[in-house]
Amino acid sequence: MKFVDSNVFAYKSEYTEEAARLLVEHEDLATSVRVIDEVVFLSIRRLALERLGLRRLDKIKAYISKHGLNFAMDKLSMLRDVITELDIMVLKDTADLE
Repeated sequence: MKFVDSNVFAYKSEYTEEAARLLVEHEDLATSVRVIDEVVFLSIRRLALERLGLRRLDKIKAYISKHGLNFAMDKLSMLRDVITELDIMVLKDTADLE
């Protein structure tokens, strides 16, 4: 089983294409709820800055409370789709790997 951490899901870099290739080539992939939480948090923060100009966490929380997560749903849906389509097992904790 290969563990997929947040770097593969969350960051774009010169390794993005390599990470995508490895995800598709391996069938025995797993990640954890903690990794997904981290990716969702990072994605929301990045999109709030890019799309709304919001940097401070308290401002982001206030915006989400008032307007919801519509500004980020496309990226969050893509994350869900990748996990589903690649049949990545989601573990409660990395200790489940043992």
